[in-house]
Amino acid sequence: MSDEDRPSVSRERFEAFLGALNSRDFGALDALLTSEVAFQSLVGGSEGAEPYSGVEGLRDWANEVDAVWEDWHQEIVEFREVSRDQAVMILRATGRARASGVPLDTLSGNVLTWRNDKGWEVVAYTDPREAFEAVGLPE
Repeated sequence: MSDEDRPSVSRERFEAFLGALNSRDFGALDALLTSEVAFQSLVGGSEGAEPYSGVEGLRDWANEVDAVWEDWHQEIVEFREVSRDQAVMILRATGRARASGVPLDTLSGNVLTWRNDKGWEVVAYTDPREAFEAVGLPE
């Protein structure tokens, strides 16, 4: 496969993004993402809220998540390329609520879109099937 045919969205690149997000390495995130990256999250903001924008938006998201959850961590359960610039990931999020100690272990579906070889948009779905449906893939 030539470099031109190789998807810009690869599991390794998304793992780098997720690793930087998990470790709150905003310098690494800045190198991986476009300046106008949009992140539609399931946690941190309220339902229907505007997406977090740019690396500063991801920093705001992380601060909101860290205020509610201890030991927050996400990992890839499934990764499926849709096209050269888009993929669907099923993520497992784990953590423990700071106020109550209640554990979290949940799956979400996420659609990642790249532009100009950098992460441009991430949209999270409560039900992983919705992420596949959003890009026209069967589960």
